[in-house]
Amino acid sequence: MKKIIGIIGILLMITGWVLSNAERFDFVYKIFAADYMKAKTALVHMEKTHYLLEEGTEGFNEISAVAGEFIKAGPDLKISAVKTLGWDSAQGARNIAIEIYFATRPPLISVINNIDQLIEARYYNKDFFVWSSACLWAGALFMLLALFIKEQ
Repeated sequence: MKKIIGIIGILLMITGWVLSNAERFDFVYKIFAADYMKAKTALVHMEKTHYLLEEGTEGFNEISAVAGEFIKAGPDLKISAVKTLGWDSAQGARNIAIEIYFATRPPLISVINNIDQLIEARYYNKDFFVWSSACLWAGALFMLLALFIKEQ
């Protein structure tokens, strides 16, 4: 019993460490923040000028939701594609010029400021720190508990 509690403690501490270092491990984002990962992957593809992100492409739903929110498109406007026109990294912020295609309207050209921050605000799970701390301290508690349990 003592060994099992100690092993559980070690596993909890490792889990806490992995969660606290999620930026180093893509699989953590794929499990706990899948939409964030899809949006970031699509954004990497969109770094190519004239890249067309269409419906059905990975990350389209996430990027079109951010673009629709930025241009304040109503629920009746359905975005069918997003095309990259260029990037501007003035003053440390990444701004993207895009052409947004709609199913029922002519295309719209817009510049989305700080797109990385908009994606993070919408999709990034900020509970990583809370969960990593909880796992780390629970693991430490289990390991301490294992020290004080007497073998029979």
